[in-house]
Amino acid sequence: MKKIHFLKSNGLRISAFVPGDAEKRQPLFAGLPTLEKHRNKSPYGAALELIDACVDDVYLGDPAFDTSHLDFWRELALNQTVSLQAHLCTETDPEIRLHLINGDQNRMDEARDFVRLENSRLELGHLENAPKNTTARPIGAITIDNQNYGRYAGEINIVKTPLEANENVNVVGFINGAYMDCLPFISGGQKVKLRFC
Repeated sequence: MKKIHFLKSNGLRISAFVPGDAEKRQPLFAGLPTLEKHRNKSPYGAALELIDACVDDVYLGDPAFDTSHLDFWRELALNQTVSLQAHLCTETDPEIRLHLINGDQNRMDEARDFVRLENSRLELGHLENAPKNTTARPIGAITIDNQNYGRYAGEINIVKTPLEANENVNVVGFINGAYMDCLPFISGGQKVKLRFC
């Protein structure tokens, strides 16, 4: 990080490569990222880490990436919005699903253990959200505070650190495994949208 700040303070732009997740570059077909730790990660998660490290330009180091995620990349490039693929429990209220699809942002006063969607309480606090599926909350769990949580009712969180069950918090879905490495890079104020399979 010190090197990046030094180079940027001297007027240089920083560029880096992420691996592809489709066709790999010859002759090793093992991906070609700038950082070795990204070799087996998703290009999207690797890009978020590079952006978080103040890299100016992120390029694909391999011939191709999975084009089914093109909308995710477009949202990131044009709207600075992180898109995460997820699935919801079948009985989840359609208003919750719509809120997640339309997007929200992580609160500026970000929490250590989860992404707190800033506008969810205001938009969803009116729901009659009885306690249901108040189970342990692993990393990637999507939760909503139920009606027993008083003024917090309707707040949606995405879990970043495993948490115990709480009778005031309903688990309504999960982030897909390939997007778990994105969660640490959703900082305060970051816009977020969920996409469902």
